[in-house]
Amino acid sequence: QLISRADEHLYRARRKFIDKVEPDDVQLAADSEALVNGGRVQEGLSAALADAIRSDRVMQVYQPVVNRVNANIIGLEVGLRFSDSGPASLPERFIREESGRLGLASQLASQVLRRAVDDVRRFQVLAPDLHRVSVNISVAQLVDRDFRTVYEEVAEANPDVEVFLELDERSIRLAP
Repeated sequence: QLISRADEHLYRARRKFIDKVEPDDVQLAADSEALVNGGRVQEGLSAALADAIRSDRVMQVYQPVVNRVNANIIGLEVGLRFSDSGPASLPERFIREESGRLGLASQLASQVLRRAVDDVRRFQVLAPDLHRVSVNISVAQLVDRDFRTVYEEVAEANPDVEVFLELDERSIRLAP
């Protein structure tokens, strides 16, 4: 229920001016922070996510980016899905923030980047004009040496695929 309320408040907050927040939103932000920082995370859920990251089992989904002029798919945006039981998936924000708390954010981002570029190749069979993929990362990953090394390796091995690194808005606000 907390996660559903978080989604509602997030979309409501986006419709407002950035500095105007209702008291309800402040409480939800505190609740969400507690969830992400372990206050309400079930140890089993956190352990299952860590295991999924370590064994490269966090699923990726793709949202197509379409050129309206010629109706061709020209890019993909990567989304993450993880569920340790049943069909419901944890919110992507939670997956990313919990992976950071676990010290696995750069490992997850590297896996996502490699798999996304590989998947672009598969999608090109259906959409030959597809040469772009957008991967969400945090500011911490942008400056992480291991992630940058993976990014450089992937870019060098795939010069015809444009990789866009989309910085997570929350990590920009929290960056020192």
